[in-house]
Amino acid sequence: MGSYSISGSLYVEKYRTFCAGVFGERNDYYLTDSVKFRKYIGSSDEHNTIRILQKDSIIHLYTLASRIITDTIGQKSVSRFDLINKQRFDSNNAKAIPLFGTNQIPCNNFLSYSSHEFEKGFFMTIDQFQCGSTYLNAVYITDSSTFRKLIGFYDSGSNNPSYSIKVNNNEFIFYQTRSRSVIDTTNHETFKLSEFLPGRLEKVCERK
Repeated sequence: MGSYSISGSLYVEKYRTFCAGVFGERNDYYLTDSVKFRKYIGSSDEHNTIRILQKDSIIHLYTLASRIITDTIGQKSVSRFDLINKQRFDSNNAKAIPLFGTNQIPCNNFLSYSSHEFEKGFFMTIDQFQCGSTYLNAVYITDSSTFRKLIGFYDSGSNNPSYSIKVNNNEFIFYQTRSRSVIDTTNHETFKLSEFLPGRLEKVCERK
């Protein structure tokens, strides 16, 4: 799959030794000077990756795992009475005031509509617009008959906020969230460079 140098004459070679699509994969890493030795040093799969560094005469191997954290960046509550009895029906125009942020609809080039029922009789709907090269999504809550309230916006493919709704007996609680990737070190091993010398050029997938 490739190689990279960690010093003037020391390289890490990466090979994909197993690939089964959704069933997983395995990548093996070898340390080599391309002449005297090639030595298996570690592996990664679809859940983690490997980082290899040289510090003086010590080789450091870090196993890294990534995970997604969702942070709540905004929260608002609206009573059922306010939504249902006021019978407000927000439409796709610049006059609608969202619960979060400001109205961002710069055009009226409507593309698509989607909806899912998150509570019996209540739906979260998304209207998508194409404004130039930007795809903008307007998110609403509705019961499909008496009210439709604009929650907020997000751009497709960007790290804009997303939205979720929790229903209590007498109110709807709206959450504005943002997801981020966090990388954790799950293992750290060290090797003396002298352990690899004298050596031999191991074949890929060989275990000794």
